[in-house]
Amino acid sequence: MPSIAGRIPLNTAQSRNLRNWSADERPWKTLPIVVALEPPMSVAAVRRAVGDLARRHEALRSRLARDAAGCLGQEVAGVAVEMPCDTVELTEASAIWTPMSVPPEERAARCTLYLRDGQVAVVRLTVSHVFTDVLGAQFLARDLRRLLNGDLPPDMPPGQASTFARGLEDEQVRENTEHWQRLLADAPRSCTYSGVTRDEHETAQVATVPLADADAVRFTSACRNLRVTANMLWVAIVSIVVSRISGQHRQVFRSTYANRLSGAEFGAVAQLAQAVYVPINGTAEDTLRARVGQVADSLLSTYDKGIYDANGLLDWLNQSEVCRGAAFQPAFELNYVPGLDTDVVQQPEEFGIVESSVRIDPPSAKADLVVLVVPAPSPVVQLSARRPVHCQRDAASLAEDCLRVVRMVCAEPDSLLVDVPIEPFRSTGQLLPGHHSGVAIDLNITRELVRSITGVESCRLEIEGTRRLMAHVRTAEPIEAVDLFRALRERQPWWSGTVVPDDVVITLAAREDSKYTTDASA
Repeated sequence: MPSIAGRIPLNTAQSRNLRNWSADERPWKTLPIVVALEPPMSVAAVRRAVGDLARRHEALRSRLARDAAGCLGQEVAGVAVEMPCDTVELTEASAIWTPMSVPPEERAARCTLYLRDGQVAVVRLTVSHVFTDVLGAQFLARDLRRLLNGDLPPDMPPGQASTFARGLEDEQVRENTEHWQRLLADAPRSCTYSGVTRDEHETAQVATVPLADADAVRFTSACRNLRVTANMLWVAIVSIVVSRISGQHRQVFRSTYANRLSGAEFGAVAQLAQAVYVPINGTAEDTLRARVGQVADSLLSTYDKGIYDANGLLDWLNQSEVCRGAAFQPAFELNYVPGLDTDVVQQPEEFGIVESSVRIDPPSAKADLVVLVVPAPSPVVQLSARRPVHCQRDAASLAEDCLRVVRMVCAEPDSLLVDVPIEPFRSTGQLLPGHHSGVAIDLNITRELVRSITGVESCRLEIEGTRRLMAHVRTAEPIEAVDLFRALRERQPWWSGTVVPDDVVITLAAREDSKYTTDASA
């Protein structure tokens, strides 16, 4: 890109995404913006508007680049940069919403103009998710329409990518990160849906269902009556479903904070949205109203803490002295995306269930149950279930469970959670609660985890009165305790429903009287 105007550090949201996304995935992490023109416009006029859009927003003039020391940052080109626009004839076969790649090391966006009789009928802007989030894409769609209509000057707005380029040493980033550490230090490490081993790539089921008009009206009324936002109520609904199917009421959920609290921030085109992990201290005795209140309290206390070092937080949570024997993983993820413009999102043409391949990456702390709610233009609920979940119940049935809770929360908010008509997963009958990690342990697969270590012949497990897990291990050859625990910590994230035993009694098979005891802190 010509005329580099400056280099800015990656903000915390960008740093987190780039750690999660592989080099092959990055170019396909994009957001499409599609604007239909009626009447069509000339190619020159549209190119001029697209150029003005790039001049307004640093995010569109950016690319990833390393400095002399090899550190990755964001380079921003000057306002004189031009955005190339490809032209394509528009036909009935044109797949306008087909995914397109944008290599972030080369550019931030690509523009495609679809022509009919020499005039532009549709403009598609494909923007790298590295440089903007969904809200930023909405602001781009709004500005592009206004520029095409000639009622927006090309001046740069105050909120730019450089405005939010806070590094990890920023005081607010550091304070917010410490806040999340305190909040999650004693929270459950994970929620067990079933004990299974994980593969690097697995099949996820994705079910998309509409929210009926009558249910949407009742939902809005329930938000008013319970004095919560739509996002809060949806989190509570999914939390109730998780309680019913898993029997686990203390949960941590993952969501995304937009991190736009002021006027300038709200109009900014930048990648600011960041995943957060919020605990819910539910109980089996909760009413639906009580669970909604717990969720609201948790969210309200953390809304201004979204700018933090997520990489540092997850690294800290998974340190051996903090992790309590289990990799950190939220029970579920809920994202509510209000006000999505039809220029930014394609509404599903068909409802039902599809399957997709997903990469399993335990350090990224992604949930096995994910719900996305898009309320406009037509309310849609999309539920994604990975293997530990859909091996117990398919995604479509779980989506219907969510809708069942919607109706019950709206009609009977003072009902007990245990009275919600959702059957628990079959796997809950073999889970052992009470471990100090908060994990409901599947003893069978935990035993398999220990026996998977080379040299281990057998393993017997028991929960001690101190809520610690004791393993009685028989080995063919002497095994150093430090080596055993290191091997278990490496494998445990790939075995759902397990924890690394807190204490181990090792017996050599050749000498039944040769025993020694150690614990995970050794």
